Amino acid sequence: MFRPGLFSILIALLATPAAAQDKVIKIGGLAPTTGNVATFGVGQRNSYMLAVDEVNKAGGLKVGAERYKVQLIFEDEQNSPEVGANAARKVINQDGVKAILGPTNTKVCLAVGPIAQENQVPMVTPTCTNPKVTLVGDYIFRAGFIDPFQGAVAAHFVYQTLGKRRAGVLFDNGNDYPKGLATYFKNAFEKLG
Repeated sequence: MFRPGLFSILIALLATPAAAQDKVIKIGGLAPTTGNVATFGVGQRNSYMLAVDEVNKAGGLKVGAERYKVQLIFEDEQNSPEVGANAARKVINQDGVKAILGPTNTKVCLAVGPIAQENQVPMVTPTCTNPKVTLVGDYIFRAGFIDPFQGAVAAHFVYQTLGKRRAGVLFDNGNDYPKGLATYFKNAFEKLG
């Protein structure tokens, strides 16, 4: 889901005359609108489109004394590292985007991040929580909290607020997100005693 600060980050990254040509700034959007996590991707795509519409209805992005419309170039990354990497190459090399919103999941972020970094195209993921994602380079950003933070907060809540001293964790072992959260929850909960 789109977070209000996400578009602000991109505006700040793009607010240079070099980023805007022909009074249009192209931004790539990557999310899985098909496949096993399409519900997340459809929501993200809709959020990107809504944000672009709102910015354009307000007159576009102001860069110096000029105003530029935002054009979203969206690609379905299908929750696949290979498809995501190809989509990133396309929006960067063929479409000429100046920034990328997305991808959605860690495995795709880790495939797209090096491509964005190499091409010096800012990438802001609204949902990737694995700490490794932003270690790719200084062009890679996130809007969500990382797994170690989320797991520790949940453990502290269960231990301190709920007063529980025993907990069981059920998670999808085939999905990196709940697997990471479960690991960090378990580690933090055990440290609490």
